[in-house]
Parts: sequence; structure tokens; C-alpha cells
Amino acid sequence: MKIKNIIATLYFEKEIAPRNFIERLENVFPDRFNKPFNVQPIPNDAPSMIPRITINSQNGLENILISQINMQYTINFNEEIDDVNQLISEYKEVILSIFNGIKETLNKEAYYFGISSVIENDSENPINDIKEKYLKSLDENTCELNIRYGKKEEDKYYINYLINNSTEVTGNFTLPEGEHEINLEIISTSKFEEVRHFIQKTIDINDKLSFNKNDNYRTSKEEICNIIDKLKNKLLEEGE
Repeated sequence: MKIKNIIATLYFEKEIAPRNFIERLENVFPDRFNKPFNVQPIPNDAPSMIPRITINSQNGLENILISQINMQYTINFNEEIDDVNQLISEYKEVILSIFNGIKETLNKEAYYFGISSVIENDSENPINDIKEKYLKSLDENTCELNIRYGKKEEDKYYINYLINNSTEVTGNFTLPEGEHEINLEIISTSKFEEVRHFIQKTIDINDKLSFNKNDNYRTSKEEICNIIDKLKNKLLEEGE
């Protein structure tokens, strides 16, 4: 199993101008991120989901986007992960540090939290393996189905899965004189060599079900730890 990334997202009470808190955020966020943080020239009346602050890690593999209503922390991996427990333990502390920093600095209520991961498993026959391994697991708790399906767990969490087959290819191309980009959409696949077949699966876990059922629900450090641990267990299951 190859873990491609982990994405943690926190939704919170709207803050019109997150940029006003940037210096305080720099002081409380982990030292793994480059400073100063980047302020985007976005007007306050632009759509709330557009990031107002962008942050990059020193190793170039992590980034944070902060909008008026959410924070998204993306962690990319370019090496094989040998110890899922150690990986989750390390990033749990980083995520909790970011959560505490945002909650205390912006002084806004945290509504709900979600975490997702994209993983890959090599397979000689991806489509058949998807049918055999995943479609048979559907039961009365399944609430969505379209190659993507979602389940409710403990009447508190949504666990969503997106599964597809994929092929890794390689090829050498010479750009025509004057051209500066390769447009894959207009290149015949006969020019590629298939080097790997695999199943790609995205696992997304969040407590929005609790928020949907109770308008007064607010996520917490404990719930964030529960959700991260659930992802860890799912990743361990996938690696068996």
C-alpha cells in the first residue's frame, strides 16, 4: 500500500478578515512552516471558501490554506510509509497544534473536522478486485453509491470512500519547435508504455453527521483525535 497524501480540514465560525490575525498565527503555528505566511489579495466580500492565507512547509510537501470559514492542511508523501502508527502519531500532534492555534487566535467556534487520505494498492486486475473487495462490503448503512459510497458510523461520523482503477504510464516526447507544454488530451495512448496497474482509494472521515443532527454541535480536541485514530485504523486495515 502506498499513501499518497493526508488532508485535514476544519470548518469554523466565519471570520471576515483572517489576514488581520496573521502575525499571531505565525507565533503559534508549528516551526515546520515557512514564515512569513502569505496573504492573498482577496477582498472580504469574495466567496468565503477562497483562501485568504497560504502557508508552505520547509520541506515543500505540506501546505495550509485558510479561508473565512475553514482551514485545509495537506500533507504529501514522496516516500513509502513503513510505520502508519508513527506517521499518524506525528501528524496528530501537528493537526492539534494547528487546531488550537486557529481556535485561540481567531476566537471562533470550531464546527466540525474531517480527514482524508488517498492510498494506492498494486493490482493485476484493478476492476475485478474493486468488485470483489469493496462492492461486497455494502450494507444497510450505505448512504451513497456511485463508485463513491458513504457510510454512517456510531451515528456520529460520515466515512466516505472513493475507489477507482488507475494505470501509471511512461513515455518520451519531443516538443515541436515553439511549443512549451505537452497537451496530454490530444496525445494517443499508443505512445505510452504501461508500467503499473493499481487501485486508488480515497478515505474521508468527518463528524459533519453530528453537526447536521445538532446545530449546537461543536467539534473538539477529543473528536479530532477520534477521527484521526479512525483514519489510522482504516490505513492499517488497508495495509494488511
